[in-house]
Amino acid sequence: MATHRTPHPHTFQAASLALLLGLSAGAGIQSAHAQSAHFDPTYGYISVARGFGSQSFSLQAGGQIRASDVGSNCSGYIANAPDYTIDFQGAGRVPLDISVNSSTDTTLVVMGPDGSVYCNDDSDGLNPALSIGHPRAGNYAVWVGTYSDGDTYPDATLIVSARSGGVRQPVGFNAQAAPTYGIIEVARGFGSQHFDLQAGGTISANAINNNCSGYIADAPDYTIDFQGLGRVPLDLAVQSSTDTTLVVVGPDGDIYCNDDSNDLNPALSIASPRAGAYTVWVGTFSRTDTYPNATLTITAGPGGGRPTPRPPVAFNAQAEPTYGYITAQRGFGTQDFDLLAGGALRASSVNGNCSGWIADVPDYTVDFQGLGRVPLEVRVQSHIDTTLVVVAPDGAVYCNDDANGLNPAISIQGPMAGDYAVWVGTYSETSDYPNATLTVAAGPGGGRPVLVK
Repeated sequence: MATHRTPHPHTFQAASLALLLGLSAGAGIQSAHAQSAHFDPTYGYISVARGFGSQSFSLQAGGQIRASDVGSNCSGYIANAPDYTIDFQGAGRVPLDISVNSSTDTTLVVMGPDGSVYCNDDSDGLNPALSIGHPRAGNYAVWVGTYSDGDTYPDATLIVSARSGGVRQPVGFNAQAAPTYGIIEVARGFGSQHFDLQAGGTISANAINNNCSGYIADAPDYTIDFQGLGRVPLDLAVQSSTDTTLVVVGPDGDIYCNDDSNDLNPALSIASPRAGAYTVWVGTFSRTDTYPNATLTITAGPGGGRPTPRPPVAFNAQAEPTYGYITAQRGFGTQDFDLLAGGALRASSVNGNCSGWIADVPDYTVDFQGLGRVPLEVRVQSHIDTTLVVVAPDGAVYCNDDANGLNPAISIQGPMAGDYAVWVGTYSETSDYPNATLTVAAGPGGGRPVLVK
């Protein structure tokens, strides 16, 4: 991202006189001068299409412009350019929900494609939240402000959700019907992702297969387009405050069901999934006229043993990664990816500063597409003492062992665009491959990037 001069604090207000929209004001919604909404967002674009679910994005809040200059109902201090721009591609009748989580008192300003301004301060404690009930397709510019003026830019997380609130009318079980919430493409590098929905329906799952229980809808909630990731399993789990059930129909017509693998929450693991469409229903154990909120977690990660185990040949940063490619482009935020750590090569043979035992080929390769001045951060979480090795596009080697307790972490400042090969090792040599989670973040650096026209 190029360095620009800092805009005058009144740039937003003065330039906005060129465009005045005569829309009636509502609760938290009003007409506004649509000026800085057309600037490129500081942290990137977020594409919200069917199957988006709920995702989180990192940023630094605040700025030097009074939010009340944008809309009289707005509060706090925001930047000149949007933090993110949401490209909402029209997910049917689902609302667009936007919220913020931060240790600081933050505010929220959103400008819709028609120029309407939505504002909130403290819907959730000191955190703001907005729900746009019938969003039209188009760009929604988002600013996260601080309630108080200041030269610091506190860390914050923007949470964007596109989930349904509609009531479904069953017409008969149909595994071929279009899914209510969308299609989820599961390809290499998918990792573990979460998708929101409302559970239940009026069809008895037991009537479909006597091993199934609960009540489901006529059409699938989601359809998973599984594109074949070698020998990794396809894992599905549900989290809800209500007793839920799970039904999955595979591409060959096989039916998988579960009720209470995880207390009152269901979970399934399809050990050797074939490529194709997996239709998914989340039901309620008891028949009800309400549709409780639930979260579907889909993981295309390791099974009981490391995929494609083989004797190590030689360290090869250019080899195909075991678990896949991760594309880090604008709007990437922070995402998690599962793997099994370790291998039979000494990491010190790659670089004398490295420790532990790694595989011969990368676990993941991060395709970093150049996000300006944001750092590339890579860290690991595991119950085992793990290590981390990253080889950059120019061949530079980054290593870490215990930056966070027994968990490693690396932050690459000013990263060049290109492929970063990543290995997660075990500190001690072992024939086991312990579970681990790789977190990749392409978020803000030490200070807020400055962006003007």
